[in-house]
Amino acid sequence: MKEKQKNTTGLSSPCALHYANRENAIAFFMRNGGISSKNIHYGNAVIVASGIVLLIIILLLSSASAQQCTDNDRDGFFKEGGLCGATDCDDNDRSVHPGALKLCDGKDSNCDGKRDFPTDVDNDLDGVPWCAGDCNDNHPDISPLVQEGPYASLTCSDGIDNDCDNTIDLNDTECEQPCVDKDGDGFGYPGRITCDNGPRPDCNDNDASIHPDADDNSCNNIDENCDGYYDEGYIKSVTACGVGTCSATGSLICSDGIELDTCTPGIALAEGPHGDLTCNDNIDNDCDGMTDSIDTNCIEPCQDNDNDGYGSPGNILCSNGPVSDCNDNDASIRPNAEDNNCNNIDENCDGYYDEGYVISVTTCGQGICSSSGLLVCSDGVEIDTCSPGAVQSEGPAGNPTCSDNIDNDCDGITDSNDTNCLAPCIDNDGDGYGSPGNITCPNGPVADCNDQDPAINAHDISYCDPSTSNCDSITLSWTSPVQNMDGSELTDLAGYKIYFGEYSNIYTDVIDIGNSTCFKAYIQSQAQSCFSITAYDTLGNESEYSNEACYLIN
Repeated sequence: MKEKQKNTTGLSSPCALHYANRENAIAFFMRNGGISSKNIHYGNAVIVASGIVLLIIILLLSSASAQQCTDNDRDGFFKEGGLCGATDCDDNDRSVHPGALKLCDGKDSNCDGKRDFPTDVDNDLDGVPWCAGDCNDNHPDISPLVQEGPYASLTCSDGIDNDCDNTIDLNDTECEQPCVDKDGDGFGYPGRITCDNGPRPDCNDNDASIHPDADDNSCNNIDENCDGYYDEGYIKSVTACGVGTCSATGSLICSDGIELDTCTPGIALAEGPHGDLTCNDNIDNDCDGMTDSIDTNCIEPCQDNDNDGYGSPGNILCSNGPVSDCNDNDASIRPNAEDNNCNNIDENCDGYYDEGYVISVTTCGQGICSSSGLLVCSDGVEIDTCSPGAVQSEGPAGNPTCSDNIDNDCDGITDSNDTNCLAPCIDNDGDGYGSPGNITCPNGPVADCNDQDPAINAHDISYCDPSTSNCDSITLSWTSPVQNMDGSELTDLAGYKIYFGEYSNIYTDVIDIGNSTCFKAYIQSQAQSCFSITAYDTLGNESEYSNEACYLIN
């Protein structure tokens, strides 16, 4: 007996449903994504597994030695000496032991009872032996470990080389006053030796472009190199102005931080109109850079009747220059226009027509009638050269043309999908189901189990004989879903399954009804039946249950 648990979050039914409850609940199956797993409840059986933990204690015993040997610093030499070996004179320092390397560290490194060097002594106990650079080993405040500085500290005015670097007080760089360089150009204000570029002062410490090494060649009335003068590096240059008879020369000079051009053009004269002597003297009289026939004052005005920028004849005064328009009464016909229309018109004024037309591939017909051709231009008329093939017959049912995988009659439908290849529907009782089932039947290919009674068909569910008096029928119908559970569009709905049983949420039977959205069930009087519906797609994935409908026939 197959059972299925209700889940009301799946497919919904628009039908008004009556719910009924039963107390006789039984074990059930949970369904999820088409895979079922059985949940079985066991009694209070308890299995106790016991294990044995073995504790193994291993004692490692060593024999007592005759003499205790201590090596705290683990340098291989022992504090006791004797049987242990050479005596370590400092068993807490790994660098000190017999045969160790002599170091300038104030210690007897090799344990020979002597200083490593005559100068390996730290008389003032300041942590720096004489041999390590202590320039006064009798004064604990003088050694390389002592800081001399910073600026203004007592060590910068005590007359002592406190840090043993051979420089005293203000001669020591650590005692120098820090550089103040606000603009980061390497020069400070005031200038100090600690600045990147030395003690020369910066005359403007808020502008990195102003400092003693800058160039002062701009005309801006600013002393950029801090020498007390401004713009002294500026170099004047020769300038020219005017054209034609107005041409002249001058200089670009600097005056109080402003560049001045001393060039003054000559006085312009008249040139033109068309036909005047000034239009033929080879002189640019009006100083506009154009001479004689090129000067617009000397050219006859543009004649552009269709306002497309091209004149007839062509004229330099026209918007698009001197090229002539071959049809000055139609703005769509002009030089540089596209001539890709099939109309027998020279639209770009190049002496040819329709030369820009592009031939394209065409198709026609379907099935065995499919063909291809070209869309061509002939004397201003587009002609499609494609011609479909001849239509042939397809069918009737059983004919080889119904199984050759070819659309013989060119109607877009092939073999068993073509109605010409289908046997007519035999539906004796007129209930929309045929015997045998046939795709041409109103309710599709599902076979009718009794084609003599319209009340009995493939989608009937019977708990009793419909001919008896204690049997009644119910009909359920629903609207097809249009969305998946995630809200996306449902495009691959394949059919429905009806789950039913005598108790709520306990379904003992299931029937696949295909893509029908209605079915009839015969239920015995005084008996309850509960129904729920699922939908499935072309891959067999099944939805959750719809809401449940329970019926009790009185």
